[in-house]
Amino acid sequence: MTLYESQRYIVIPNEEHKITPLDLYFEAYCELIRFRNQPGKSGFRELYISNPMTSGGAIRTVPRYCLPEKVPLVRDVNNEVAEELAQSISDFVPDSLDELPLKLTVPNRIGTRADWSDLEYNLYWLLHIAGISWQGALDFTRQIESVNELRPAVFNNRKDDMEKRVTRYAELVSQFQDFLRHGNPRLNPVSKLVVLPDHELSLGCRFEVAIAKTLGIPIEELKIDTNYHGLKVLPKTMELYDLIAKRENLPSEHYHSLPEMHSPYAKGPGTHPLILIPHP
Repeated sequence: MTLYESQRYIVIPNEEHKITPLDLYFEAYCELIRFRNQPGKSGFRELYISNPMTSGGAIRTVPRYCLPEKVPLVRDVNNEVAEELAQSISDFVPDSLDELPLKLTVPNRIGTRADWSDLEYNLYWLLHIAGISWQGALDFTRQIESVNELRPAVFNNRKDDMEKRVTRYAELVSQFQDFLRHGNPRLNPVSKLVVLPDHELSLGCRFEVAIAKTLGIPIEELKIDTNYHGLKVLPKTMELYDLIAKRENLPSEHYHSLPEMHSPYAKGPGTHPLILIPHP
């Protein structure tokens, strides 16, 4: 695997061969993550952008009866919006943090892997966000193998009701917290986590927020400033959320920030569309 950086993004190419989350993490750890937060020419800080993929966003424009066959389309639209917002974020977040280059990670850039589902993706990103040592990653993966709710056949069953699925995500968080208490692993986490619109509707985003809170990682929420008059700079984002507002009979500014809030990145009133605020 070649882990490469495109502009300011950390990108994990979508490989053809099958690979487990643990093995992919090992490669990412050796080539990239071990340099995170370290001094020297290879060192960097990382901002992780948590975006809904199959829950929230585009899925709210799809009739419930045809959800299964629309999942690939929903994922594509949500990923396009995430890429657009990530590019906008990169325009105003600092180039460096504590004298190290600041890199951005968007989870959809891991690609679609035919042999992965919910458990595999969330396990990989848990390890990635935490920057856990290789031995710690191995030990944690072994720990959860014996937990029935975290077996792939159980965790990845999307036919179960939402209550059961929420319980499984909570169990994965609980197992990780227990591992931190008793395993004392070496950690090297990302510097910040940013959540995108509709994150609260996504089990994956809620899981990532819970992991960030467990690790004490600062969390910020992206909003859109309604005082900005040039929202055409975010065409995919505004098209999607205006469509959702129309379908759900909501005011067009429902997904935007409060009108009295101005972007701290603006050079003047209404000159930048995005706001990052502390996540509650």
